[in-house]
Amino acid sequence: MSRVVSNFWIEGNIDGYKSQIKGGPRSKDGGFDLRIYMRQKGEIFNPVKIFGKAKDEKTLVLYINVNSENYIIETIR
Repeated sequence: MSRVVSNFWIEGNIDGYKSQIKGGPRSKDGGFDLRIYMRQKGEIFNPVKIFGKAKDEKTLVLYINVNSENYIIETIR
């Protein structure tokens, strides 16, 4: 499966929707911000945050925060 990917590409499916959610930044400096919200005992909270960005001309960085624990993935373009 081949894709045109500038820096990042996101795909997702949500029950009840025919169309897949997919896309990526349009520019080589582009990034994204993804947040997932859930309910816990009736309250809304945000357990997962994912941010992707170009760190510099050669490096891409993915920041993942899960329940306040941080993970960082760096790649060379």
